[in-house]
Amino acid sequence: MRIVRIFAVFTLVFIMTSCARVIENTPDEIRLNKWTAALNGGGKVTLDFSGDSADLIIRNKNNKRDLKISGTAFMDEKRLIVFDKSDSGNYVFTYSLKDDILTLEYDGGKIKLKRVKNTAS
Repeated sequence: MRIVRIFAVFTLVFIMTSCARVIENTPDEIRLNKWTAALNGGGKVTLDFSGDSADLIIRNKNNKRDLKISGTAFMDEKRLIVFDKSDSGNYVFTYSLKDDILTLEYDGGKIKLKRVKNTAS
């Protein structure tokens, strides 16, 4: 009976660990998630990644005149660089990640984005 219990525990542990996604570093963790923040005036900020691209969208309350920074993204352990294809410019953000909060800083401004929980099963 004891051998059956030990086998069941090892099988359960094996199944649980083989299904887990391995995140090796902070840039990977940021890229694998979607991020959002609500602004005081009713607007919204979203940051989303797809492959090597990033989309940072700032929407005002009325969904008019959104600001969109979109293009190829490079990341290291402290910076996110987005080469915006619409204006041929680049934007360099510094970031920090603590739990489910991603803090982006740009030109003296700072915003805290929350990780969007994946509801897909």
